[in-house]
Amino acid sequence: MPDVSVSNSHVAPHADEITSIVIENGSSWTRVGYSGEGSPRHIFPTRYGKDRDNKYYFGNEDVNEYHAGKEIYSPLSDGIVQDWDGIKNLWNYVYKEQLDIDPSEVPLAVVEQTWNPSSNKVKAAEVAFEDLQVPLFSLIKSPLCAAYNSELPSALVIDIGSSVASVTPVIDGNILVKNAVHTKFAGDFITFHIMSSFRARNIPVTPSFLVKKKVSLESNTPADPENLYKYPDVTESFNAFQTERVIEEFKETTSHVSETPFNPVSSVIGRITRPFEFPDGFNFAFGPERLATVEPLFKPNDYPLPGIALPEGSSGVVDLVNLALANIPAELQEFLLNNIVLTGGTSLLQGFTARLTNELVALYPQSKVRVLTSSSHSTHKNTNWTGASILASMGNYDQLWVSKQEYEEFGAEVVKKRFK
Repeated sequence: MPDVSVSNSHVAPHADEITSIVIENGSSWTRVGYSGEGSPRHIFPTRYGKDRDNKYYFGNEDVNEYHAGKEIYSPLSDGIVQDWDGIKNLWNYVYKEQLDIDPSEVPLAVVEQTWNPSSNKVKAAEVAFEDLQVPLFSLIKSPLCAAYNSELPSALVIDIGSSVASVTPVIDGNILVKNAVHTKFAGDFITFHIMSSFRARNIPVTPSFLVKKKVSLESNTPADPENLYKYPDVTESFNAFQTERVIEEFKETTSHVSETPFNPVSSVIGRITRPFEFPDGFNFAFGPERLATVEPLFKPNDYPLPGIALPEGSSGVVDLVNLALANIPAELQEFLLNNIVLTGGTSLLQGFTARLTNELVALYPQSKVRVLTSSSHSTHKNTNWTGASILASMGNYDQLWVSKQEYEEFGAEVVKKRFK
């Protein structure tokens, strides 16, 4: 399972001691805390539940708990907010339930993707100022957060998350927007490949919420169906969400990225099996497939999925780097390749950093390639939030913030101008 543990030992600071609240709404996880601090205070799923009575369920426990007829919704698509009603309720949950702070007393800084459209910026400000009544609001671009967290004013930021993989050049604290590229071939794409592999081999995936009791079974022995709850009215979206939790654990513990393009015939690592135990006790020793199912990150078209047609020439991670560096002077290319900041949960796959480095060295033999990443998984996952915390604590209100007074006087135009 992804690390969702957070410290509950913090005491909420007094309102006049807080610079701002910082929220990062990722496709999978939302991170929340106070600017100036080194790590978020709360980490919980971005996806939320809603039952037939329109009751919302936020937070790790409530989202994952079974309720008859509860649907699971994702407010983001392609890393961009599409469901503003869900986000509005999520931000309210952050202030009222998690932080117990009146939003009208505290500025709000939110992390955004580089390709976030101006219409979304305006909508975010509308929710912040009109619904939450915050005094100050800011949008901070994700790649800039990663660069600042790494103390690099200039860097090539490679962010491999759950729904999006992106590569963004940052020069002297400014994003080269025309060179920023992204694709959907990220963690969720790998989840599809793993599930497809499981189905082809008749490997069942039973979510934890259906299991009465964890039992130990011999390898490849089917679980006892009597050990499963038969809940009524389990929605397809809730079951899929819980199934994905199992696949996430599989990716973190069992998947492995080959240091060179995977060849099942010659791969030594591919011949090493690793067991994985599912929530119902069923366990299986996985071999080459634990490497093969992550290869699509690098060459999506070479690994087709049943029933899914990919656009010709779909870009993998290294292709994105090549595109991002196009039309950039050679000297600056070399500098960026020597200052690569790697972030995003999917980049924590075993062997990923080594493979990325090897492919970039082969692609740019005249350059010194250096990939910077945290040795701590939790620190790595929090890279963008921590960078936003640093930026939000700088207090440069003229450049980073819009005040409620400005918003009421100038409306959408000041938001578009300030957060280009």
